[in-house]
Amino acid sequence: EAIQLLQSALRKFQGTSLVERLRKNINLMTLEGKRMPPLRTAEWIGAKGNPAAWQGKVLLLLFWAHWCADCKVQVPVITKLAAEFGSQGLVVVAPTEHYGYTMDDDHAPPAKETAFIQKVFERYYSSIPNVRVPLDAANFERFGASTTPTIVLVDRRGIVRLYHPGLMDETSLVSALRPLLR
Repeated sequence: EAIQLLQSALRKFQGTSLVERLRKNINLMTLEGKRMPPLRTAEWIGAKGNPAAWQGKVLLLLFWAHWCADCKVQVPVITKLAAEFGSQGLVVVAPTEHYGYTMDDDHAPPAKETAFIQKVFERYYSSIPNVRVPLDAANFERFGASTTPTIVLVDRRGIVRLYHPGLMDETSLVSALRPLLR
């Protein structure tokens, strides 16, 4: 009944800012154990990724925002895991999106905001080994990533094994990740 209620609300509020929050709540109840929704990858921050090369790998998705302090707090943990488990097949993908502003412009056009996001990425996220950063709001909508950070773990077969809105401590993340790397 809860899922039906949320899906009804999702249809009713299509085109509003509530969609990501509703999808997050649906995903909390339904996404684990299902095939990962496809990522849109037309635009990138930093080096382009190759989603075809990710097949058969374990994916750690870190949804982040340029304004998100908790996302920056999560980076050392993700950096450590990427360094430790990259040789075992872990790939880190860190989707982000435009929010329409920068530190000095409340109504920044996309090109200006993209340049700003690139600077934030270089300062805070580039330490994550081989991280790839698709830039597309559709990824946030599909994954219901209304909370940043949102962490998603996907097994080698493309099945979501963890969907976690918010910060996640290293011990909990390693516990969820290790079985997927075997």
